[in-house]
Amino acid sequence: MKHNFFRQFGRTYRLAHRYLGNQLDPYGLSKGQPRILRLLVSHNCKTQKDLLQKMDIRPATLTRMLQRMEKNGLLIRTPSPQDQRILEIQLTELGREAQDASARVFHKMDQEFSNLMTTEEKETLERVFTKFCQHLQEKEKGEKE
Repeated sequence: MKHNFFRQFGRTYRLAHRYLGNQLDPYGLSKGQPRILRLLVSHNCKTQKDLLQKMDIRPATLTRMLQRMEKNGLLIRTPSPQDQRILEIQLTELGREAQDASARVFHKMDQEFSNLMTTEEKETLERVFTKFCQHLQEKEKGEKE
């Protein structure tokens, strides 16, 4: 067995990302939109600043995503009554339906992939992913200092 972990991880990510996109296509959602929908519904995010604190993306990227979602009727952005410079974000009925659909897609995918592994394999994979994430976060933090 060759130990090309990073290459294998990248390949797995690309395949999973493509598979996710195919599952979301029927609902007119792009791959990044379900997370925004979920944060708006279940994490009390009401502004772009709230979303940025929860997501690890650039502000310009989030702005483009929100503009596209607003154009597609998934959300509306209105000036805050307290500060007109701040736009408050609300899901439309279509956005709530899309959030429900994406939650079903993610649940189905979790079940599908979970069924491929034993309990021991799931626990090992979770430990490995946690270790990878911690390592990458430490590296990223070190590069910023």
